[in-house]
Amino acid sequence: MKKQVLFIHSAGPQRLQEGNTGLQAYLKEALGKEFYFSAPKMPEPEDPEYSRWKDRLDKEFAAMNDEEVILIGHSLGGSVLLKYLSEETAFPPVTGLFIVASPFWGKDTGWDSEVFLLMENSTSLLPEIADFLFSAAGTTL
Repeated sequence: MKKQVLFIHSAGPQRLQEGNTGLQAYLKEALGKEFYFSAPKMPEPEDPEYSRWKDRLDKEFAAMNDEEVILIGHSLGGSVLLKYLSEETAFPPVTGLFIVASPFWGKDTGWDSEVFLLMENSTSLLPEIADFLFSAAGTTL
């Protein structure tokens, strides 16, 4: 059975040659036929709201079988995945979580949106994930 990969894109235009379309194409080709690569268009990416993106993630996870999934989130997509995983419980086992260039939300950071803020103890609420990579503003943790 193919391994599942779910890619959540950034905010902003996502038409051909815009947003994450190049990154998605690269990842799909690099992963090859061993992986089932899914990159759904999230609702209204030019005016994103967490509740709409959460609803879409609910549907994506419900449509997956109970096999393990690797999650990749770019920019806002990474923020949404972190928030979702720390607040929800109904999703398949996550074997890898890769957050690329995600904004650091909060006051005094230039990214001040209460809707996308993580809860104070969010890291303790994340599921156990074997492989985790977080990269923000050129920094990898």
